[in-house]
Order: sequence, then structure tokens, then C-alpha cells
Amino acid sequence: MKLRHYLTFFLVLLALGVLGAAGALKSALAMPAGNACRLETAVGLPSWITTGVWNNNQLLVVDVIGRKLVEISRQGMADKVRAAIGEYVAGESVTRIRPGVAGSGGQAQPLLEFAGGRLLNLDRSLTPRTKIEMPTTELRSGDRKLINLIDWVLSGDGKQVIGYADLEGPPQDGRYRYKNAFVRFSLERPESFSIVHERLFPDDARMAMHLTYPLMASLGSTAYVALIDGQMRLWRFGPQDKELQALRLQALPEHLRGKLAPILPNTMEWGDFPRIMQDVSQAEIPAGLFAWENALFLLSRRFEKNERQWFLSKIDPIEEGLLWTVRVPSSADHLTVIPGPSEWAFLEKGPVADHLSQTTHHIRFVNAIQLRSLSLKSLCN
Repeated sequence: MKLRHYLTFFLVLLALGVLGAAGALKSALAMPAGNACRLETAVGLPSWITTGVWNNNQLLVVDVIGRKLVEISRQGMADKVRAAIGEYVAGESVTRIRPGVAGSGGQAQPLLEFAGGRLLNLDRSLTPRTKIEMPTTELRSGDRKLINLIDWVLSGDGKQVIGYADLEGPPQDGRYRYKNAFVRFSLERPESFSIVHERLFPDDARMAMHLTYPLMASLGSTAYVALIDGQMRLWRFGPQDKELQALRLQALPEHLRGKLAPILPNTMEWGDFPRIMQDVSQAEIPAGLFAWENALFLLSRRFEKNERQWFLSKIDPIEEGLLWTVRVPSSADHLTVIPGPSEWAFLEKGPVADHLSQTTHHIRFVNAIQLRSLSLKSLCN
């Protein structure tokens, strides 16, 4: 009798084991060959997102229209952030969120930007720490006055600002009163600024700087910029440089080398923006420059035979060499890329509609291990 019970018990265990193994085999067969990427359907995301950061494992973006800080879950669902930050910025005009200065743990803390150049440093728990008043107008350099800081990055210890701006100068025979330039100034002593690269107004790069693409990045004390102006190049500006310094053409992916940048309109009415972005979505240009773990990453687009292709390139900024270029498996009109310590998020977005409306259809999460590779043939496998 006991032997029969033991035999029955053994057969049950054996059956469970076989079923478990079969289930595991079925799951293994159902998994894709490469699991470095996972694609999630975006749910409830704001209609206009241009910036985001990872804070620990939180993916944070700014709802520009709603002026809210929003968290996106690992399943692609969005929800308004409920934390100390919520009460602190109630009624304020949040415009962007950026990675700030790296804290003691080595990862940058979030930096919120408000209309008028007001900045707010947060700690990793999203508790407000430091208010900063950054001058975006009225700053002077000799007979030049900064009238509009279009985009900027922090460099060095987080106290230096490198930006692209509109400047006002004295009349010159009634012409070219305004200039465009890259400028540098200190947040600790913002009484004046230095001019890095002054050009006629409006220069060919001005519209590109308005496209909401992140075309500036910084590593340590050096800033980098992807200029969509004439022949496309990458440029750097170090702490001792008086002018922008061009990186070698070999730092660019092959499909951009020697190519002329598309001619964008110098000025526009906001009603023209959707049409301009439609033209841009079919242009072969850089669409994002990112600094991450001592390397530069360039997002670029190619449009051939009515097919849109996206590429991500890793660049060694010291040797000015291209380490690799891989296809991003997407044909979206636009991509917003948010690098993170564990994963990168690629927000796949549709065309820009009127009133700054744009649907985010999917989010592709990519394991950061892929991006650390010095030799990569596929982003997801």
C-alpha cells in the first residue's frame, strides 16, 4: 500500500516536472532571439514631450502643454508625478527637465526648467533643493545684448552654461543689427557672457535649434554641438577654446559625411511649424546628440525611396572616431531618446499636428549594456 502511494506521488512529480519543462520550453520558444529591446504601447502620454530624464528607475518627462511633470512606467503608461515636487511647483510653468550635475552616486540629478530661465535642482527623491535664476535675456557682452537664449547645456561643475542665442548689437549701416552666436557664461557670476561663434542673423542653424531636437551635449568641461548648417559636422568647445573646433568627418556616420544640410527657413510663424516638421521628418540630418558615460551618441535619420530609417552612432570624443552605427528598428516620424543607467527609452512619435500636438505610439526600451559596447552590430540582438 505504501509502495503504491510512493509510486503515485513520484508519477505526479514527474508529470509536474514534464509540464514545467514543457512550459519553460514553450516560453523560451516564444521569446525573441534578442531580448535587449522591448517594445511597449504608449498609454496616456502627453501630447507634447520634448525632454525627459531617468531618475533611478523613474522615467520622467515634462508635459509642455499641461506644464506638469509626468512619470512613464516600464509598461509605457503615463501618470502625473505625485511627490514633494508637486506642491512646490504648483502653478509654475514647467517647460523642460534635464539631467543636472552628477551627485555623489555619479548619476545626474534632475534639473527642472521654468519659463523665464528659472531652474530648480531636485534630489533623487524629487525633493526641491536649489533655486537658480538663469539669465536668458538682457545679459551683456560689450556692445552685444543677449535677447533670447534658445538652447543650452551645463558643462564642467554645472556652473558654466554654453548656449545658442539671439544677440542684439549696434546698428551697422542700418543692417545686421542682430546676430546669432554660441555664448558662454557662469551661473555664479552672470553679469556678462563671452561670445564663442558669432554669425549673421538669422543664420542657417537657427531653425534647427528650434526643432526641439537636442543638438548640444557636454562631457566634463567640454560642450559638443551637431550643427545643421551647410556641411553637417560635429563641433566641440572646450574650456580653453575661443572658437568652436570641428571634429573630424570620420566621427560622423557614413550616410552623413560630406552631405549638405537641408536648407531650413530662417523664420516662421507658429502655424508653419507642423509643415516644417513634416519636411524635417524626411530629411537626412542629425536628430539628437547625447553625452553618456564618456561617449557621444548621435541619432540620425535617412529617408530613401519613401522609407524612413533611423540610426544611432557611438563616437569617441577624444579620438574623434566612430565606434559603431546601428539601425534603430523604427520608421516613426520622430524619435525622442532618453538615455538612462539601466535602459534607454526611444519614444516613437507621429507627425506634428496643429497646436503642438503629437502622438507617441510606442516606447522601445533598450538595455544599457548594448550602448556600453565598443563594437555593436545590432541594437536589439
